[in-house]
Amino acid sequence: MNEDAQIVPLEDSPLADIRERESVNDAMERVASATLSDIVALEKNLLNLDDANDYIGMNVGVGLSYVIDLLPETSRIFYVGFSGSKGSGKTTATQFCTLVSCKGIKLESITFPALAHACMEKRTLCLDEFDAQSERCPELDAIVRQGISLNAKYVKMIPAEGKDWDNMLVPCGGMKFLCWKNPIDEALAQRILTIKMSPNATDRVIMNNEAPERFSTPIRLWFEHESRLVHERWTKDTVRALIEDADGSLERQLSRVATSIPRQKQKTLWMLIVAKLYDWDIEGTIRTLIEKQPDDDLFEEHKQLAREIVEGEFTTLGKRQSFSMPMAEFKRRLDERCRTGNTQFLRTKGEFSFTGFRRDIGFVEGHNENKRHGGARELKFDARVFKALEIDLEIPHQSTVDETDTKEKIAEAVRMFKDGRTVEEIVSAVGSDIVDHCADHGLIPVLGGRPQ
Repeated sequence: MNEDAQIVPLEDSPLADIRERESVNDAMERVASATLSDIVALEKNLLNLDDANDYIGMNVGVGLSYVIDLLPETSRIFYVGFSGSKGSGKTTATQFCTLVSCKGIKLESITFPALAHACMEKRTLCLDEFDAQSERCPELDAIVRQGISLNAKYVKMIPAEGKDWDNMLVPCGGMKFLCWKNPIDEALAQRILTIKMSPNATDRVIMNNEAPERFSTPIRLWFEHESRLVHERWTKDTVRALIEDADGSLERQLSRVATSIPRQKQKTLWMLIVAKLYDWDIEGTIRTLIEKQPDDDLFEEHKQLAREIVEGEFTTLGKRQSFSMPMAEFKRRLDERCRTGNTQFLRTKGEFSFTGFRRDIGFVEGHNENKRHGGARELKFDARVFKALEIDLEIPHQSTVDETDTKEKIAEAVRMFKDGRTVEEIVSAVGSDIVDHCADHGLIPVLGGRPQ
């Protein structure tokens, strides 16, 4: 693989200007003669990324979308994301991935029904301004976070006939491409191969003023051709054997590429696997890409302050699996500690914001961050948050739930919920531990003290 593929005139590319009138056989003959270097050279006419390595990283993600059916259902993959300043071409790059990936679909102004339909059809989701769209559709954030696990299912309770409710299971595992305006939290960033767009992208992006299909079609045809070869060479069983790495060759390759950056190990592993499936010699490129990934903890000092707040609650309430606090109160305590310790205050918006900090430490809107009556938000400090803050509970088993009748109490709680009883009434009948369990497992979606 020539990592320094140069920009070439479109007419000089073996894939240039494949038109609809060209016969399928002639088109595929030209496609079959192309290489990954040819693809990168053609893409350089369309997108303005930092260097050739970034084009290859994007192509690894596109390639993964075509062979995802060969992977074990328990696999935890990675996404590809584009970051950069306004006008740098993030949206154009996302649009390009929509056109060349397997069953790509670009979702805008997302609603949950449209999102669920795309997931059920196993489409490759391409999400423009993911951060803004997540605020309008909270389910999107949860689906993206869970979706790196191919067997993941998002659970949502929906009204059924009468007063009943049903669980809707949305299969959300699969490849995704996304871009964002504001920095994303660290937990999500670890799942994404981040590609930074060049600030002067508009100097050489022709997809905005030319028919994009003209340039994306040959690239899509090339990936379809290459993926067919992969499916001829590999089966689910042989891919599983590759992942299990009986001879240790993959582990040795992984140690060469990601020894100094262990937090990027999972992402690196899957890039190496995709390269192996397509027979691409890009180990050096993968190493360069991984070394470029953002790995700094932007909120390290504030996490320590948040740990102090949690420990203070434990002192008052005793150590427990979860507790709740009004968001305004958490912000007040955090600001107090920032002032006392001369720590920089979190901003309202932008890279260093309180919103970004909440996402970084595991709060997800609609799950453990909810609006109460009157619009005030309440935060639930649960296992997800404790893990992000590196808090080891080690709580002795002193459950207030009688294990012999747990199932009966859960059934009773769900029945009361379906009958329209308030959370306070359900807690009074079965206990707060049972209600917390039901809420955590989506059996009783709780919002502001009353069922949603």
